[in-house]
This record gives sequence, C-alpha cells and structure tokens, in this order.
Amino acid sequence: MKQMIKAAGAAVVLAVALTGCTAVDEARNTLDQAQEKVDDAQAYVESVREEVGHATDLTLEELQSFDFSRLDEDAGTFLGDNSKVVEFMRSMPSGQDMQNFEVKGSEGTLVVNYGNQVLEADPAVLQQTMEEISAQAKEHIQNLETVEFRVGENTYTF
Repeated sequence: MKQMIKAAGAAVVLAVALTGCTAVDEARNTLDQAQEKVDDAQAYVESVREEVGHATDLTLEELQSFDFSRLDEDAGTFLGDNSKVVEFMRSMPSGQDMQNFEVKGSEGTLVVNYGNQVLEADPAVLQQTMEEISAQAKEHIQNLETVEFRVGENTYTF
C-alpha cells in the first residue's frame, strides 16, 4: 500500500508538473499574440505620424524668400514637354504639395492637383502662391495660357 501511495503521489506530482508546462506554454502564446498586437499598433502609429508629417510647409515666408530668378534656366519649356513642365512646377513654392498634373495642350492649359494637406495652409497664402506660380509658369512655359489649380473641392483658374 505504501508503494501504491508513493506511486500515486508521483503521478500527482507529474500531472501537476505537466499541467504547469501547459500553462507556461499557453502564457507564452498569449504573450506572443500580445506582442504582435503591440507591433501592429506601433506600425499604425508610425504610419499616422508619417501622414501628419507630410503636412504642407506653405508659408508666406517661403513664398517671399523664394528666388524666382533661378527659374530662368527653364525659360522656353514647351507645354507639351510633360516631364520638364512637372519638374518646373515642383521646383516652385508648394511644389511638394502638388500631387499630379494634367496638360491640356490644345487648350494651352495646365491643371495642377494639390494634395489635401494644402487645405491646412492659410487661404490667403495659398491664393497668393497660386497667383505667383501661375504667373511664373506662363512666363517660362511656352504655349501656356491658363493654369488651373484644384484644391479639395475648389478650382482656381489663372
């Protein structure tokens, strides 16, 4: 009987030990799952920070301090030369906020689509910037008669 009790006691100790191992494994799996969720959350936060970091830098100081004379090297660019027109436009104030362009060569029109981040800019500064950009573009790009800026739901034509 004593042997049986010892054997039963050993079985109980073994069962408790094995149960403990299973509990440890379950705890490790739960911890791993939690770490994955933390990693996903950190990645999301970083993507939001990046998006916020792309807010416009458009300021009156940027516009006033811009050296428009450096654009003279692009004088004579043809409206139909899309890559040069895009490069020219992106080199000006707010160029980093311009998402895409559409050239309507037969109409002599260049359409500039701004990203939504420019909606955060001071409207007066945005207006002044678009006026200056369109004047410079018309001066330097041959066959360009009209510059149309699309900002959110609004369209501004110069």
